[in-house]
Amino acid sequence: RVFVARPDAHEVIALSAGNGKELWRYTARGRVDTPPTIYRGLALFGCHAGYVYALRVDSGELVWEFRAAPVDERIVAYGQVESPWPVPGSVLVRKDTAYFVAGRQQLADGGVLVFAVDPLSGEKRWVHRLDQMPQKGDPTGKNPYKGFYENSGLEFDPVDIIHEEGEGIAMSRWIISSAGKLVSVDEWNAFARLDTGGGAVWVPRGSWTYGARHQDRFKGEAPRRPLVVFRDGKVYGELNGSTDIFRRDFDAEGVKKFDGKWITGWQAGRDARGGKKPFRTHRVAAGSKWTVDVFTPAKKKPKTVKYGTQLYNDIHAMALAANGRLYAVHKDGRLKALDTSKGAVIAERKVPAPMWDGLAIASGKIYLSTLSGEVVCLGESAK
Repeated sequence: RVFVARPDAHEVIALSAGNGKELWRYTARGRVDTPPTIYRGLALFGCHAGYVYALRVDSGELVWEFRAAPVDERIVAYGQVESPWPVPGSVLVRKDTAYFVAGRQQLADGGVLVFAVDPLSGEKRWVHRLDQMPQKGDPTGKNPYKGFYENSGLEFDPVDIIHEEGEGIAMSRWIISSAGKLVSVDEWNAFARLDTGGGAVWVPRGSWTYGARHQDRFKGEAPRRPLVVFRDGKVYGELNGSTDIFRRDFDAEGVKKFDGKWITGWQAGRDARGGKKPFRTHRVAAGSKWTVDVFTPAKKKPKTVKYGTQLYNDIHAMALAANGRLYAVHKDGRLKALDTSKGAVIAERKVPAPMWDGLAIASGKIYLSTLSGEVVCLGESAK
């Protein structure tokens, strides 16, 4: 089965992976921004009305519904009627516990609520409220805003997709233990160290965010974060502001020595005006095994980019297959398959313009969500 979120219609739809026929659809109380998480025969997902659902994957029948919002209220947001405490579609399941967040910002409407529930029954195990920002303060007492404005944009971090990190779960730069107690919040930690089963890698935090907020640090900065994918000790990604794709290999020593601290927004602006490239992907790509641009001919690439030029991240979908191929889709629909050993293009074709991060690979087939509202399947025909 293929599971698709249809945000503006508040729907989750199940399609046959073999022929694309609709098997069932379910209408939630609000927007569903990302596809469901599949766990032991259940499709788990949240919606922007502040609720979380568990449906049977075979029939779409409701198994349980959980209200994560503290109050069943509504506001108007982005042209939709939503809760002040929306829940992202994708739910994290880790060691037989489902985790999700409800809220928009730590300093608004009572903060952000982080939940742990039983994924089979919806029974709440714990909830942790995040309703403040770390403040170091000015020891002289002359500047009461010093601590807040030295948080390196922490208050702008998206509150949406969470992931496993170490023994806890991470929401942006907030790390919470599996028991529901806040472990740390480091305003300078802009990279996540992820254990992959076959090693570990460092990736920029927020690589998979779906939040509407984005803090521009300098004139011309790309409005979307560049995508990254990884397996074992290898990271593949797009260099910010270009269509360059890189591969970076992390061994144990490289993981240990990597500097996960980052600069302030003010410093990034100064660096950009001075001709530098203050992008986190460039730090990850330092020492890369290869860097290629398979979308822009060399003769059309500018040697230098003037400060203030509007930058874009035009690779809108990327996925890594088990057969050693990396698939990348340009916003105009050019799909390239790269050999991960050298970065060479081994296959290419034209597809409809993709949705942002709308590429998935399963059972030898490629599934692509398109801007036209369709799902395209590429691969051998089903038998």
